[in-house]
Amino acid sequence: MASILELPEDILLELAKELDVVDLVSFLSTCRVIRKVKLHKSLWLDALVRIQEVERQPHPLSNTQNLSTLSLQQLQHTAQQINRLMKNWRSDNPRPTRIGQLSVEPNYGFFCLTGTPFIVTHADAEGSMSCWDIRDAKRVAHLELPGLVRADIRLWAVGDSGTYVLLLVAARSSSDGEEYLGLLHFSAAPTPRTTFRKLDIGNAATRLESVSRMALDDALGTIFLLDAEGNKTG
Repeated sequence: MASILELPEDILLELAKELDVVDLVSFLSTCRVIRKVKLHKSLWLDALVRIQEVERQPHPLSNTQNLSTLSLQQLQHTAQQINRLMKNWRSDNPRPTRIGQLSVEPNYGFFCLTGTPFIVTHADAEGSMSCWDIRDAKRVAHLELPGLVRADIRLWAVGDSGTYVLLLVAARSSSDGEEYLGLLHFSAAPTPRTTFRKLDIGNAATRLESVSRMALDDALGTIFLLDAEGNKTG
């Protein structure tokens, strides 16, 4: 019977693509022949897509990062991060890496901005939103939004400095029941400066409906809004 080590590299690659990330990392550590497979970028792209779409696990990346633009080393590093998290989570005694306490009510809505150290909370009854830095469990920004009864965060982006956070929010007002899209900007600095802009229904809102990616340039103070094809929408 032929050994798996005698299989062509392209066959080994296809076999490796069928494994979840925990089994994949173990498989690649087997021997030198199999380790060659890890040099294929397509292996890691498929692994990360599988993690998100099949295993329903989040990536430690912001949703403005495109997997296809990451280097081989970045893809491998991301997969290794997920592997460590999943192994810890599946163990009999998972160990938290950090424990903190946020001063929020039990009925607050939580949204984790993956790939960032920030959590956004929404208080329906109060009509407010806050941004928290989980590294020190401190609130870094707060906005009072009178009449806001629901806010769904569709997209988010963090500038290179890690200071400015931009959210694309679908919200509903209690005063008129109107649903609208708005850009919510947090400055997660020691002295937060926060703004919220409600965009009128019309051309501006239509442009936001088509937004699939956002980016911030801290140095220029510029916001980039892109559609699914990468075209600028605003």
